[in-house]
Amino acid sequence: MPALLPDADRLPEPANYFQGRRREWSCQADNVVIFLRKTRTTLQRKALESNQHHRFVLVAALESPGVVSVDHREIHLAPGRAVLVFPYQFHYYPGLSSEKIRWLFVSFESDTPEAFEPFRFQGIRLTDGALDCLGHILRLALKKPHAVRDNLLASETATLFIHLKAGLGRHNPAKYPGSPPQTGGEGMRILAGVNRCLGLDNRKGHGIPHIAQEYGLSEGRLRFLFRRHFGMSLGAYIRGHLTHQAIGLMKNPHLALYEVADRCGFTSLATFSRSFKKQTGLSPSHFRTRHLRPKSTG
Repeated sequence: MPALLPDADRLPEPANYFQGRRREWSCQADNVVIFLRKTRTTLQRKALESNQHHRFVLVAALESPGVVSVDHREIHLAPGRAVLVFPYQFHYYPGLSSEKIRWLFVSFESDTPEAFEPFRFQGIRLTDGALDCLGHILRLALKKPHAVRDNLLASETATLFIHLKAGLGRHNPAKYPGSPPQTGGEGMRILAGVNRCLGLDNRKGHGIPHIAQEYGLSEGRLRFLFRRHFGMSLGAYIRGHLTHQAIGLMKNPHLALYEVADRCGFTSLATFSRSFKKQTGLSPSHFRTRHLRPKSTG
């Protein structure tokens, strides 16, 4: 208690008892999950396995620079910078300077998604205030779950973004300082080509035979190379990519599910529904109702 007295004694008398300091901007975060990736291989493999997410993910480079591709836009991160991946954004990591890394991930849900729009496709500088918040978040995450700690963790995550937003306008250069990490290599060239084919309107372009033909490889060789570089089958990656594409289309309430299936290259709604449920655990209609319908404010 005595520690409070010096500052309490300095408080001035309010000029107006009904008008104080109002918040200029606020956001909400909940169900916070925090983890660290220590190797390039693990990071790339896990990212390709779990692109269909309905959560926000803050990716912060603590050590080792790299590139994050978000909806096919490359964002270069030096240590001390971060990027916010929005729900359902397709993302992967095509350029990391070394196998050993330390990249921190703060994943969360939010009932105020519109508040995060200023961060979309931005390379974000971790200000001193943001780093202090991250320190508090890490210390809370290392302790056992507890009602008070969990509330503090969610509040501290929201506070982190208040600091990040304050630094957006002043310290947010678009260019990576120095030469960006190289994004070449056989694996990344294959991945870029696969993504290019999957972006074609022509349904045949989504198939492995067409992709292999584009590379002048046999289907077996292409499958082998993809699995060797990324630790998952090419077929599984394509199914995940098309599921992500479908989720993006399903956010449009005016598109019927059969139209979504057709645009994603499925031959029927039944085929689309089976594939979608296998990927997400939910039927397309159930997924749309649970995750994509606007929440009632009444």
